[in-house]
Amino acid sequence: GRGTGLDDSGLARKLSVLAAVLEAHRGVEAPMQALAAFGGFEIAMLVGAVLQAVEEHRLVVVDGFITGAAVLVAQRLAQADGRSIVEGCVFAHRSDEAGHSLMLQALGVKPLLDLGLRLGEGSGAALAWPLIESAARLLCEMASFESAGVATRDEAPLQALAAFGGFEIAMMVGAVLQAVEDHRVVVVDGFITGAAVLVAQRLAEIDGGSIVEGCVFAHRSNEAGHALMLRALGVTPLLDLGLRLGEGSGAALAWPLIESAARLLCEMASFESAGVASRAESPPLA
Repeated sequence: GRGTGLDDSGLARKLSVLAAVLEAHRGVEAPMQALAAFGGFEIAMLVGAVLQAVEEHRLVVVDGFITGAAVLVAQRLAQADGRSIVEGCVFAHRSDEAGHSLMLQALGVKPLLDLGLRLGEGSGAALAWPLIESAARLLCEMASFESAGVATRDEAPLQALAAFGGFEIAMMVGAVLQAVEDHRVVVVDGFITGAAVLVAQRLAEIDGGSIVEGCVFAHRSNEAGHALMLRALGVTPLLDLGLRLGEGSGAALAWPLIESAARLLCEMASFESAGVASRAESPPLA
């Protein structure tokens, strides 16, 4: 491929070099032979690093074409011993280099991101890292139903969640309950997050509690069921713009309002601190 910006002549030269190498090493298929014929010292080093990291149960974040080539060799070497190393890897993104999609297909994996990148310098891995970190924190730190006191409650809301929800909504239910328990404000976006809050509210009501007081409802989406959810919760959203864009767009639009309200509450001067006379202290009109 063009890498970070080869012109047509540069690309043609690269292709001619590769064609010559293929001709010189016709029939090479074994992993170590392919590495010796087509790789370089840096790819050989990466192969060893990947194998050792997986052996030590370390997470390997795989960036683009070059690191993908190293992982492909490492996987083939591991398979020769009846092992696999892809379970210890997270594939950050699918680069715009034509061969990268073929590598991912050969490894049988799906990357986290597909942004058409070919910038080099580990840029895809850097962009994927916050997702990996968030996933690790959800697995290790998020409250379970048991620790949030959900497991011992009436089963009706949980039955509805099991029947009509999914893992992401179940995760949100636990996150909402834990956040309200920690006195954190919960910004509720649209239909999906609304469904999670509705289940969380019904669970809280069984114990005589409520969680909606700890929530700010960003907007009313254009999804027909969302208005019914808001009515069932007895709440009014900040915005009503007919949105159904997804990706937290309603919450993003509402955030400046929420931030401004918080600053007004916490930072705005009172009449007394601003030296403004109250009505009782105002001089009579002439």
